[in-house]
Formats: sequence, C-alpha cells, structure tokens
Amino acid sequence: MTLLLLLTLFLLLSYYYEGVRLVEGPFVLGLTVHLLLCFFLPTLGLEIVTIFALVCLFATLCLIYMFGESDMTRAKMNGQYEVGYKEYRVYKMGTEISVYYPVTKETYNRMINLSSDNNT
Repeated sequence: MTLLLLLTLFLLLSYYYEGVRLVEGPFVLGLTVHLLLCFFLPTLGLEIVTIFALVCLFATLCLIYMFGESDMTRAKMNGQYEVGYKEYRVYKMGTEISVYYPVTKETYNRMINLSSDNNT
C-alpha cells in the first residue's frame, strides 16, 4: 500500500512540474481504477481490477514504444506539409513564445539546407 501511495504522489508531482503526457493516460486510468476499487471496495473482484490495470499499463508501454518520448520523435509525418518552428522572446516581460506552423516540404528542405550551410 505504501508503494502505491508513493507512486501516486510521484505521478501527481510529475504532473504538477511537467504536465500531463498523452501516452500516460491509460496508465493513470488503470492506476486510478485500481486504487479506488481495491482500497474502497476490496471485496469486488481484485483479479479483474488487476488485469484491467495491467492491460492499461501494457497500452501505455505500447504507446511509448510507438511514439517515443513526449517530443514525438518517432511519429511518422505524412502529407504535403512539414512543421515549421519559431521561438520569440518578449523582453519587456521576459516571456517566451513557441510558434508551430505548417510549411511545404520544399520550403522546409530549403530552410534546413540554409541553416546547415550557415552553421558550418
């Protein structure tokens, strides 16, 4: 029980500091259902609840394997557009803004080649 409470505390702290990641959704659902039903209704089929929690954990592991970390580096892009990115900083308030926008693949490749030529 202590381990589950520590795990729950760890998850809550990670959500507070890093935010919620979509790939963790099934795991959090399984953990929440498992905690609520096992501790508050212990006579209700523990085997079924545990199997549900394990299925949710497996789904989370599959999502992490398919998409990688939350930066989506393993996601395969398709279509005629790539993702452009610019970062702006407002010096008056010290705020930073990241802007993502669609660009054509030709423009994207040209800008990548230009930036690699300037860096060398």
